[in-house]
Amino acid sequence: MKLLCWSSVASMLLVSALPAQTRNIAERLGHPADAKLLILHADDLGAAHSVDAATFDALDRGAISSASIMMPTPWVTEVAAYSRAHPNADLGLHLTLTSEWQSYRWGSVESKDKVPSLLDAAGTFPNETEPVARKARPAEIERELRAQIERALALGIHPTHLDSHMAALFTTPELAATYVKVAHDYQLPFLALRTSPRPVPLALLSEKDVVLDALVSAGAEVPRDQWKAFYLNAIANLKPGLTEMIVHLGHDDAELQAVTVNHEPWGSAWRQRDYDVVTSPEFKKALQDHHVILVTYRDLHRAARRLTPGVGGAGLGNHEPNISPNSKWLAYTSSDADAPNVFVVEVAHPENRYQLSVDGGTEPVWASDGKSVTYVRSGKLVRATLSLTPRFEVIRRDLL
Repeated sequence: MKLLCWSSVASMLLVSALPAQTRNIAERLGHPADAKLLILHADDLGAAHSVDAATFDALDRGAISSASIMMPTPWVTEVAAYSRAHPNADLGLHLTLTSEWQSYRWGSVESKDKVPSLLDAAGTFPNETEPVARKARPAEIERELRAQIERALALGIHPTHLDSHMAALFTTPELAATYVKVAHDYQLPFLALRTSPRPVPLALLSEKDVVLDALVSAGAEVPRDQWKAFYLNAIANLKPGLTEMIVHLGHDDAELQAVTVNHEPWGSAWRQRDYDVVTSPEFKKALQDHHVILVTYRDLHRAARRLTPGVGGAGLGNHEPNISPNSKWLAYTSSDADAPNVFVVEVAHPENRYQLSVDGGTEPVWASDGKSVTYVRSGKLVRATLSLTPRFEVIRRDLL
């Protein structure tokens, strides 16, 4: 996917910059300007069945609002099945360049001969971030990140955002630049913190990127007998703005104990504690008592990308733009009728407007080969297969 070039479609879509500059993300989501927004996010989907089961349960119960997937891991196909069955789940990619466990290892999605600087002598990722920062070549990192995203798409996962496992992509400015470049190319939101010891340089960001005001995550310094208190205090002390709270979920069972052997931090007992906290009545009550609003990266993407007015005249609600891989076609959602539908226009000839969906549609995403667009209709995914030459035509629509 290509980054949308607004200058090339200026005659087609008029972007209202003033509202984006004067209304914060809370207001654009329909909340008061001083609202406390929280992305309650679980990392490491795919790492083990125990991790998947706990995270799926928390998502289904509304105990968390978002999660991210490690594409090189052994249990990722289980996550793909969940993603296909739950198209509205807020699932991103936990871009992975490290493999931290003692005997449970993984390596690159890309062919090993194409990313040798990313791998250790055993052909797996290193267990710490330092070797990534020291010897991984940015070009090979970019190749691997793209391979992870493409594998997700091939498995039917449509990621809502990107972040970085063990913060490996935040260890040097060069790696951060690669991370942002790939996110922009795929038009995906990504984790970026306004201030931290290792922030994404703000110079890399566009006006449409959403930046967190704060991030909360339990570290090894938190006393194990004060686990719930740590999280409840964090909720009580949230400030207005956008915060992400990162948790690591799992069950303290035989599988996860074997996976995380000799690694107590972020191990099986740690993940059981996180699961127990976020699913507890006390935690749910704390969110309510402190007026915390759970949001998703999908929500942020919609708010940041909303465009007005749109194609066809003033007053029409056109949003969720997605450019084709060859940058010649633009798919978007239009709410100018009784129900939102997906349309496609030719960038060079914006007067040529084609309706892609029937009976409603939102969230269009082009396939990497540019031959189809997948969209959401009534909570289910539909893939529209297209013919673009010599004229635009929808060949068929398949329910996925």
